[in-house]
Amino acid sequence: MTTSPGSRAARLRAFFGDRWPLAPNLAGAAALVVSLSFAAQAASGAGALVVGVRELFAFLLAAGTSLLMRGYDELKDVETDLRLAASGDETFRTRPIATGAIERGDLVLVKNLALVTFVVGAAGAAATSSFSVWTGLACAALFAAVWLSSRWFFWPRIQRDLLLAFLTHNPIGGVVGAALVAALARSVVEPPVLAALIVSSWFPIGAWEVSRKLRAPADETAYETYSKRLGVRGGAALLIGCITVSLAALVLLGLATGVHQAYLAVASASAGLLVLGALRYAWRPSTKSARLRPLAEVFALVATAGLPVALGIAHGVRLEALG
Repeated sequence: MTTSPGSRAARLRAFFGDRWPLAPNLAGAAALVVSLSFAAQAASGAGALVVGVRELFAFLLAAGTSLLMRGYDELKDVETDLRLAASGDETFRTRPIATGAIERGDLVLVKNLALVTFVVGAAGAAATSSFSVWTGLACAALFAAVWLSSRWFFWPRIQRDLLLAFLTHNPIGGVVGAALVAALARSVVEPPVLAALIVSSWFPIGAWEVSRKLRAPADETAYETYSKRLGVRGGAALLIGCITVSLAALVLLGLATGVHQAYLAVASASAGLLVLGALRYAWRPSTKSARLRPLAEVFALVATAGLPVALGIAHGVRLEALG
């Protein structure tokens, strides 16, 4: 069903209501920034953890990157979304671009707004960082990766192969983590901790990405899913792999930062529930067992938002003095 497009403001509300909900995405960006900042400080032996201007610019960088990627993805998928909606796929029939609630021009505006946010965040992050050159280089690499992803890395086959898309696009999460750590670190971070910080910001999102593209064989359509590309067991194995790597990184960070063992127990439990869900799906694939996204979101919440809370309780938090 299509609707008549309303005003630009109404169309933007439709976009942000469906394709990039403001509250969870902004909260997620803030949680990621505070998580990486607190973990880097705690691992370096800081006393009370501090929040300052660099966290604000890192937040703009993280939010701008997320929105820019969403804008680029929506623009490059317009024709595919319309085709799948026309084929009757329920996932796509209700998307705003298919119903007429938004137009291509609105997506261009969103992309431009995201680009401005990204540039302001990157410039501010480099200016306030303790490692300005590395932060600038990391932000440049991040923008290059996001821009290349919007062009399918100039390799048309990626557009038709979900596994190739995962292998080329998902590592951008690691580049995001590296750029944010460079912007937020107040002292040199040891290599194992640096690796864990990057992985902890990357693989939980990879797990979420896989979890939302698993279906029971009877529910598969023309839309390519990981279960369609790799088979039910292959898709479940990919999800379990992402969760295992994520949990290993969280445990390493927990040991390096002195976080309370209760947090590690909660993180392990949330990861375990998702692994059990994936095993159940692999054993008996069905519409119900394929619904693993909520469990992946709980794990991502524990990994991203739970860690800074646990670190704040363990070390204390204060505002950083200006100047």
